[in-house]
Amino acid sequence: MLDQLTGTASEHAKPFVADFLIPRLATLAVEQAFADGQSTLLVTGAPLSGKSHVLREFAEQTATSPRYAVFMVRGGRAGAGLFQRIANTLSGALEWAVTADDVRQWLRRLSCSSGDPMLVIAIDGIVSSSPIANDIEELAEAGFGPRLRLLGTTDDVHGLLKGANGRDSTALALVARVIQVEALKQVEFQKAREALASHRIRFLKGADFADEYRAPWLLRTLLAQISRDSRHADHEVALSSMLGIRFIDAVREQFAGAIDAARSFRLLARDFAADATQTSGELALEISHGFVVRRDALQQPAREVLERLASQGWLRTYRHAGGEDVITPLAPDLFLSELAYAISEELEERAAADPREAGRWLADRLEGVFLGDLVGAQAIRDLAERQGSFSSGLLAGLYDREPKVRPFTNGVIAFQMPDGNLQEVQINGDGTAILLDEAGRPLGDATDLEGDLPETLGPMAGWMILAQLAYLPAAVGGDDRPVLAGSLLLEIGICPFPLMRAARDPIGHLVHDIPGHGSLLCVENGVVEPATSAMEQYFASQWEDTDAWFDEAVSRNSLALLNRVLIALRQVQYVSSGGRKSWAKKMLKDRIEPAIAVILNSAKASSKRAGKTRRRTKGGK
Repeated sequence: MLDQLTGTASEHAKPFVADFLIPRLATLAVEQAFADGQSTLLVTGAPLSGKSHVLREFAEQTATSPRYAVFMVRGGRAGAGLFQRIANTLSGALEWAVTADDVRQWLRRLSCSSGDPMLVIAIDGIVSSSPIANDIEELAEAGFGPRLRLLGTTDDVHGLLKGANGRDSTALALVARVIQVEALKQVEFQKAREALASHRIRFLKGADFADEYRAPWLLRTLLAQISRDSRHADHEVALSSMLGIRFIDAVREQFAGAIDAARSFRLLARDFAADATQTSGELALEISHGFVVRRDALQQPAREVLERLASQGWLRTYRHAGGEDVITPLAPDLFLSELAYAISEELEERAAADPREAGRWLADRLEGVFLGDLVGAQAIRDLAERQGSFSSGLLAGLYDREPKVRPFTNGVIAFQMPDGNLQEVQINGDGTAILLDEAGRPLGDATDLEGDLPETLGPMAGWMILAQLAYLPAAVGGDDRPVLAGSLLLEIGICPFPLMRAARDPIGHLVHDIPGHGSLLCVENGVVEPATSAMEQYFASQWEDTDAWFDEAVSRNSLALLNRVLIALRQVQYVSSGGRKSWAKKMLKDRIEPAIAVILNSAKASSKRAGKTRRRTKGGK
């Protein structure tokens, strides 16, 4: 079974890649649960989170184990049930006819026998109400002994554990334990780096903070892109510490022959772009970390291609934890590309009426969308390629959505628990907070926040789209002179806090809080912002008019801007050699570090004067 499902990184129909497996914490949880006597385990999580890989890892680890024998079965909505699928396999192996009833009786007898190994039936992709799900429910209801274990993956665990009315528990719910698989945790990402290192692929400093690299599918896509490029056959590849707009170029090259799938994905993308319906909190979080489309948002053209795409392995449908029926593309890199083009079509229509308002719409629509900065930048790029240019009013509209720090003084916020569920918290204007249950009722007494009110940073999408555009040499405005990328970096570089994508499992980046100048990223993080990454790219490529740009950057007297320049130049020192390395060192020593010292000394002096004033006031009281 594993051989059938294993191929190269470029084979999207194959879930597994030869010689590439990321060890998962969920696999350790499976091993421990079985060792503790648990009979049934359901591994759940979003599509492409790595559920199938948990089965693969467990099967490979126990291939020579005297304790476990793993029998793998593919799930799905259609086809034969569990007993019949096992019968089909055994009939071929034993060379005589085995029936589903034979298997049913054999499993019950074996489960109550003694000795090792235990039989673990591993089912990948259980769908509620399917023939396989019905057979599993039958096994759970009849009961089975300790020598048989069930291990399954599912996108919709709720459908397996609740009855048709959505309230009563199934027999499976009484015996099953659920194990959640999410995006890669920090320790798992380190294992992923080791797996990629065996293919001579490494990341530059700062990648630990990039949430997109915690998606296993994206690491596989990067592996496929690099493996396909003969230029990298004989040397190590150093990947950027975050994903940039050039990624979409490689995706479009990779899928150049998949015209039918791309066309169908574009239909889905158009409906996603037009969907303004408010979603559940659970789905809103999912959209910020992956691509999911509400099924109810689909128009007739998209509905007509659903069944074909699903049968060809391009997408999966399931019911999300928030209650919505959703669709997940199983080639999210292709969907990302088509979403950018679909957004560009809407952007073109809006820009014809009012370019600046169109820019504001773009920022607002992609706020909270996974990789929305890449999508928005590529949408402008696609628009420019169709028209030959675009209005600089689009950039002005994006700039209008300036990120700000806002204290959250009154309202309800929600945070995601480790099990994937949401916990709501009521923040009160008097500085207290109280937990709420699912119905919005208080749980216990209010807690005094002691003045430490939560803050929100946003909106972020507009300026991050500008940062992605700064990777490109110039943004050519049809109604104005070309807008050079350096100009964009000067404007967005003054943001007084990090312009980073939100992380589901943040490890915590280091910042320096400097009164009057904001929260500045510590250089020890490496490059963790698109804007800083774009600066590093230009500094490393012997950018024209560099001296004039540095003169302007210093004249802005912005500590946030100069701090970003400092981090970018240090990265150039690290990745470059020869003259460029020496140039970066000289720029730091002669231009940037002295300019930063002047600002810091001024801030220190102001702080001392303010401190004296406060002491005098206190003494007067």
